[in-house]
Amino acid sequence: MSQCTTYTHCTICVACCGLKVTSEDNTVIKIEPDKEAVNWRDFCVRAAESHRSLQHPSRITQPMKRVGDEYVPVPYKQAVKEIAQQLGDIVQRHGPHALGSYTGNPATSNFGAFSFFSLFLDAIGTDNRYFVGSLDQNSHHYVCEEMYELPWAFLQPDVENTDCLLLVGANPAVSELGWVFSVSEGWKKAQAMRARGGTVYVVDPRRTESAAKADCHISPLPETDWALLLAILHVIASNAWHDPAVAEYCENFDELIAMLKAQDVEALSARCEVPVATIEEVARTFSKGSGICLAQTGVGQTSTGSVSLWLSHLLNLITGNMRGKGGLYHNKGGLDMVKTGGEFFPKVHRTSRVNQASSVGGFLPFAEAVTEMLTPGEGQIRAFIIHGGNPVITGPEGEKLNAAMADLDLLIAVDSFQRESHRHADWLIPAPSYLELDEVSILLQEIANAPSLQMLRSAVKKPDGVPYEWEFFRDLTLAMNKPLLLGKPALNWLVKGYSLIAKITGNPYDGFSPKQVAKQMYKTGGQVSYKQIENSPHGYNLDPTIDYEYLTDNLPTESGKVRTLPVDLYARLNALLASPSVRPDKAEYPLQLISRRRKHMMNSWLTEGSMQQMKRPESDIIEVNQEDAARWQLQDGEWVSVSSRVGAVQAQLLVSDKIRPGVAVMSHGWGNNTYNPNKKGDVTPSGGVNRNLLVANDDRDPLTGVPKLNGTSIKIEALQRDVA
Repeated sequence: MSQCTTYTHCTICVACCGLKVTSEDNTVIKIEPDKEAVNWRDFCVRAAESHRSLQHPSRITQPMKRVGDEYVPVPYKQAVKEIAQQLGDIVQRHGPHALGSYTGNPATSNFGAFSFFSLFLDAIGTDNRYFVGSLDQNSHHYVCEEMYELPWAFLQPDVENTDCLLLVGANPAVSELGWVFSVSEGWKKAQAMRARGGTVYVVDPRRTESAAKADCHISPLPETDWALLLAILHVIASNAWHDPAVAEYCENFDELIAMLKAQDVEALSARCEVPVATIEEVARTFSKGSGICLAQTGVGQTSTGSVSLWLSHLLNLITGNMRGKGGLYHNKGGLDMVKTGGEFFPKVHRTSRVNQASSVGGFLPFAEAVTEMLTPGEGQIRAFIIHGGNPVITGPEGEKLNAAMADLDLLIAVDSFQRESHRHADWLIPAPSYLELDEVSILLQEIANAPSLQMLRSAVKKPDGVPYEWEFFRDLTLAMNKPLLLGKPALNWLVKGYSLIAKITGNPYDGFSPKQVAKQMYKTGGQVSYKQIENSPHGYNLDPTIDYEYLTDNLPTESGKVRTLPVDLYARLNALLASPSVRPDKAEYPLQLISRRRKHMMNSWLTEGSMQQMKRPESDIIEVNQEDAARWQLQDGEWVSVSSRVGAVQAQLLVSDKIRPGVAVMSHGWGNNTYNPNKKGDVTPSGGVNRNLLVANDDRDPLTGVPKLNGTSIKIEALQRDVA
């Protein structure tokens, strides 16, 4: 059989790199960058090796039902019927909130799966919805809602035209320049900016790959980025280096400047352990031309992340860098989320039953899930759906969560593999790879800054027993006799009518599918039509012109201006200023644990793909400073016990000069097993240590619910050494 070439794009990260996929006999044999696409230059090993999971022996290729301690295959329609009956019984007896859900990275990147899962949850009426964003990016959504009334705002940095880049908690030399935004070749553009006289500052407790190539590396203590940013803002305000014209589109601007001037720079310097002279240098450099401050994942995963993100936005704002070339701007993309975001994603605020925690972007903090499972009463979670996620590994206190899920009445996993979080699943519903989809990944492409939209095109056919995820949630909703659309049961007949069309054409997408949803969304957005994207194999190119003033001219806040001093953020800042400058638990736990990401990894997602190709994964290494190792008489290469107030792991010590004193670093995403449900006892370990076992559920940002995945208090002790 001859080889076939398919043009599609990657969905592993927000870069959305265009791909050229070569296949033969329905098997992918090579993945390369599509150099005719606008987005391709961040092509990496994660995309190049992503087809390995398609033929993995442990891949789930048909619905599987737990019978005793084994799994048996079940035909798709029977699986839908049985799950609908079981779940319907639970909801009828205990109410809609008895169903909980978790949406992970792969599901979030798959628009069809994400949107139809949301329709299913709406039809059930449950508030117990959890999202991987509450483990890292909630701070972004929270701050954008508080300041701009736009929780789904995607603000792009104009790196090519800026004079100064201040990166806080980011390592783009490894993970590219992207988070809830994306800049194609962002790190290369930052280096080019340096070459023409610009300045790059990297703020990180560790001398990362990015810090090594920056003009200045600043290494504050974890959890004190807010103090550093506030100090920089103080210096700018006190010297009148801010742009007074900003007041025109800001609420409480004079009050903000007065608050910034009133800060004590010496006290803030002492908190973050960054010299005043360095703070003054950053403030001077940042304010004298265009500048961009980006606080990213490393900051977002702390208990002070919301305040730090807010202060980073204020730094861009008061220097005029949210309305001009070389700053932050809103990319209209295909939907223009400033204008249509409220229509497509209506703001819904939910509150958790037990601890009254507030939702962000409509999702409750995942750290609440285990409490909601274990606490009896009306609304207790009794059934749970894990959609494309592995929260036992990526979230805090995974062993506690695993035990709680073992006691549920029903646990359903929708995934390509049975992962650590699915050990106790009653049902395993297989999911296709992005290489097997024919649709538009709307949300992911709205985050990218390149003015191009591309279809996902299937390079190979999915296995016959694998339903589309959207198909499963649509069919499950109908089987439970719940209203799929707008809460109106009568519209289910419309959905069934579309299904008849799909049967006639033989194409599931001709039924009620993501295709119909995307068509309507692009029609409403008014920037592009679905047909234009469909007819552009390398991507449909939009108008590349940047309107730097668009965001501030079209804010949906009541005043039409930026809310500079949101009440809860301001109160949280004052609470931090009044808190002790030294951690109360420092005597018992003298170190703070931070994380790092490797090029081959995407949390625990790529265990069956690119992570297999890592030559030196360092998956069980804990890195500490030389001074700290000497203080506790620890030796390079020895195995040590690492403990916090909630857990303990063992790791091999790496003594280094790359990490500042008082801090330790471990990679996340390890300590995971892949189970083969077709073959009892067939387990493939990823190796390494799950460092998130050290993170407490209740130690989190009080405004966003994000657990302290960075900054966890720990101690390291030598294991018993052999005595000669």
